[in-house]
Order: sequence, then C-alpha cells, then structure tokens
Amino acid sequence: MKQYGLTAEGLRRIRDAADPGNPHSYEWYVIENINTPEERMERTTSLEEAIRTYTALNTEDKRLGVTKDDIAAVDIIIRHGGREWISEDRLKLDSFRSDPTVAAAVTEIQSVLAGCTPTQGMAANRKEDD
Repeated sequence: MKQYGLTAEGLRRIRDAADPGNPHSYEWYVIENINTPEERMERTTSLEEAIRTYTALNTEDKRLGVTKDDIAAVDIIIRHGGREWISEDRLKLDSFRSDPTVAAAVTEIQSVLAGCTPTQGMAANRKEDD
C-alpha cells in the first residue's frame, strides 16, 4: 500500500476501513460545480437525502459519493459535460471494493436515476473510467 504521506495512524485507519469485519460509518456527499468558485458540497448520513439533493440539482457538473469511516472517500455517480455515469473507482479501492453498503447504494442510485432520466438513460451516457 502506498503511503501518500499518511501517518502510521492514517494507514491503520485506511486498512480498518477496508476490513469487512469492522463496523463502518458512512457519510454521503453531493458536490456541484467542482473546482470552480461556485463549488458547493452538502453532506448527510442519509443516502436517500443525498439522492434527493443530487437529483434536484440542475447543473451539468455534480457528483454523489461517500466517505467511509471519516478516512476514505469515493465518487459514485458523476455528471460532467452533459454525460452521467456510475464511477468504477469504488471497484479499484480496497476500502470500497467488497463493501455491501456501497454496492447496495450503487444499485439504489441506479434504480432511482433510471426513473428520473429519459429513455436513453444513464446507460447511453455511461463513461468508463480511465
């Protein structure tokens, strides 16, 4: 595991976040207009509230993601440049790869957004991460 400047305590917390045997805390976030002066982030402990916030935003640049155990974070759905896709980053990170809460959240997000999008839906706008 690369250290990325983390302390020994930080590295331990990252490992603990990846351990399916540990209890975990989750905080959902929605970001709009990322990396601009208009950037805004809202956080909630409720996935349902995060989904409501995300779907209510009328912006071309928004993300819905999750922070786990106050140490690891990943975007789950991204809308940018007129395209919207489920990010595969969670599958690349030990903290999220086998997490049943995050997997269930992805399914719920896909289900809710499928009902909110035109018939071409998210699948037509899906982008594979590099």
